[in-house]
Amino acid sequence: CTYRAPIGYLNLGEMENKPLDPERAPVIKQMYEHYATGDWSLSDLARYAKEQGFMTVPMRRRRTKEEMLAEEDDEAEELPKISQLASVNLISRILTNPFYTGKTLDPDGKYIESNSHVALVSQQLFDDVQAVLKKKKVSIHYTEKLDLPLRGIIRCSHCKRVYTPYPKKGIQ
Repeated sequence: CTYRAPIGYLNLGEMENKPLDPERAPVIKQMYEHYATGDWSLSDLARYAKEQGFMTVPMRRRRTKEEMLAEEDDEAEELPKISQLASVNLISRILTNPFYTGKTLDPDGKYIESNSHVALVSQQLFDDVQAVLKKKKVSIHYTEKLDLPLRGIIRCSHCKRVYTPYPKKGIQ
């Protein structure tokens, strides 16, 4: 694993060894187990993570353009490292990352078994979570789109939605 490991693993500066983070890994495993039941939503998991004290790894914020262009290089070292609370977006990225199953990306972009880290969750639990995520996905993709010339061009003056021949939210 030549890149930085995701939250839940420690980055010790070695690509051969990515041990589990003793603070964050148990909470992440619990989040996988809770979500696999199907009774928890992503916002419920974010609240649960907040109750458990789950925070992101402390990192320095990005420098502004002015800071980058400044002649003084000492400012970059003075930026404090900060941790943030887990957001719904972070929880979603955690639940969809195959790294937690003990796999890493190869040069072809496929996931293979890793020698640098151990699995935090089993492949079966990861697959169960992916099934629940797919079941809860609400976007609809139509296989046969109607051939209407004004689709995507005209907006409703009242609600500002794009014209579509399909019912959305119960409205035609």
